[in-house]
Amino acid sequence: MSVTIAIALVLIGLLAGTLGSLVGLGGGFLIVPLLSLLFTLPSREVAGTSTAVVLVTAASSTLAYLRLKRIDLKSGWLFAVVSIPGAFIGADFSHMMPTHDFDLSFGIFLIIVSVFLLLRPDNDSRQVIRGHSRRVLEDAQGNHYDYAFFLPIGLIAGFFVGFLSSLFGIGGGTVMVPVMVLLLGFPAAIATATSMFMILVSSVIGTASHAILGDIRWLDAVALAIGAFLGGRIGPLIARRLTGKWLLRTLAVVMIATAARMIWTA
Repeated sequence: MSVTIAIALVLIGLLAGTLGSLVGLGGGFLIVPLLSLLFTLPSREVAGTSTAVVLVTAASSTLAYLRLKRIDLKSGWLFAVVSIPGAFIGADFSHMMPTHDFDLSFGIFLIIVSVFLLLRPDNDSRQVIRGHSRRVLEDAQGNHYDYAFFLPIGLIAGFFVGFLSSLFGIGGGTVMVPVMVLLLGFPAAIATATSMFMILVSSVIGTASHAILGDIRWLDAVALAIGAFLGGRIGPLIARRLTGKWLLRTLAVVMIATAARMIWTA
């Protein structure tokens, strides 16, 4: 690997880690298209390498969010456990998917989620499915959060988070954050932080699966991970200064730009 490529990979990791931890996605939604477009790697290697980097981003930002006391650990563990079988299945599918189908599927998926976020109703009018699983949290800044949600929907979403995290190498937050905020009624700040914790668990399984299949480019992953680790610490610091509405808008805009490029290339 040349010095120029190594620096480029570190910068990509830094950008992906910062934005990914800011909106609770893990950064794979940027790493995947950039690796595909700039380095023209096979889809299985893109997914495998990205999953390994997402693991580092998730670990870094989870530590930061733990200090902010914004992670709903009880819910996060429940959602993470059901993501484990999905992560194994997603890695197998990724290994078999042609690059063209991978790029097109990834782009369409991001567009759907982004439009859903941008057109979502305001907090007062959205249809939140309430349940009996209640949480009362207070973060390190003294902000109080009191919410209740329907656990079965979260568990179903958790399985698909594991599947998508290994299939696309994106961490799965593109599913979990919207579900937690729009359907379950989680505050956006708690959903973002808890999503990162879930991604940490599912990416451990996904990375192990891809490693067994030989899908990870380890030198590239190390360079990306250096930048992603730093970005994973920067994102939560920026998140402290943004409201939940701006977190979700940032997520949607970045994903639409990324998806458009992926679909055009495919």
